[in-house]
Amino acid sequence: MIDLLPGVTEIAGTARRNELSRQILRHCNLALALYTTERFETDLKKSHDRNVAVVVPTYDIREFVCETLESVRRQDHPRVAAIVVDDGSSDGTERAALHYLNSHSGSMSACLLQIPHFGWPSVTRNVALYSLLPVGSEFIAFMDGDDVFASPSAVSALIEALRANPAAFAAYGDYDWISEGGETLRQSQEIKSRRNGKWTWRRDRRLTWRNLALGNHGVHHFQTLAVRRGVPFIPYFYRGEDSGYFARLFKKSAETYGGTLGGVIQVPKLVCHYRVRGNSITNMSEEVLVRNVDLMESGVVKGWQLPGGAERRFEEAGIPDSFVTKETISVWLAKQWANETLRSMFRGKFRTGISTLRQSFRDRRVYRRHIIGQFVQYLGKQVLEPRVMIQIIRRAYGKGRIGKSPPAEVR
Repeated sequence: MIDLLPGVTEIAGTARRNELSRQILRHCNLALALYTTERFETDLKKSHDRNVAVVVPTYDIREFVCETLESVRRQDHPRVAAIVVDDGSSDGTERAALHYLNSHSGSMSACLLQIPHFGWPSVTRNVALYSLLPVGSEFIAFMDGDDVFASPSAVSALIEALRANPAAFAAYGDYDWISEGGETLRQSQEIKSRRNGKWTWRRDRRLTWRNLALGNHGVHHFQTLAVRRGVPFIPYFYRGEDSGYFARLFKKSAETYGGTLGGVIQVPKLVCHYRVRGNSITNMSEEVLVRNVDLMESGVVKGWQLPGGAERRFEEAGIPDSFVTKETISVWLAKQWANETLRSMFRGKFRTGISTLRQSFRDRRVYRRHIIGQFVQYLGKQVLEPRVMIQIIRRAYGKGRIGKSPPAEVR
């Protein structure tokens, strides 16, 4: 039996649960078909453990999904299974994925399920985690259906780190940005190469409470993460579930290991190529966003924009009170405003970016010097990365889409 809303009781009585339940009732009589490859069925009959399940949510990404699945298939870890859950795509994404899996049925362990469209990535991920994971899956990795693993050893590096640290329950690496056509837009920002050729995390990016409080880290993405089975439930958020989930991991570490971050490991490796595109879930229009009840009621998209939002985020991550000061809150919020503004401009939404910039200067929680400093710093990075600037200009004139066509067989 496949539960489309596993663990939804954790948000019982909230607007989010009511909205999700309403959508479930619309499709209560719908039969769901599960496709499995031959390799997946064979692996189910074996009793070996230490398998790795890679959760792949998809929605209307027909031209990218095969490339994503190929990056999963090429992982050098011997026992990797792809758990693909499609969120009711309308462009044939599930057919493209099915064609690819059929073509590699004997060599790739994978299953594919299409559910009714919810528009919430947390729904597809939780369906995979709590309804489709093979019994022997000791570890879980994540990869969105339009992004790709940066190398065949990406999953192995995360799993080896977890095995070397039995007390840890999560490990994550770094990512870079690529365009729709696969061109590198921005190099990895978190790690650097030493003179001996080894990679390490930059000092201001290392996992410490101080760096978390100051926002000295890149955006946390599921695509860079591997966890042990049984870690905290993925929150039912429409947006920002990545950072929300990482916050739960940090808090779990603090509760388990006496206020330390020993349960989460940073792996100095480029794990994911994150694809920046104009039609992703993180770049939907306001018209699409406001159909969700909780967003309609709050009138904002980001929780940190609400009064007390920063403090709640700090509490959710288990950050000790000694690091929660007006200064750290101001610095943290300045980075959120700068990131939100430049993200809109990067995707060609200049009016939205200017509006966000004005809001940032009206936010009384943020010292103006922090806002100005962050924008100068962020803009300086953009100037030093010509490909990013070129992409901004292309998007401004409606020429930012450099996608690839799907295979001829699935057109």
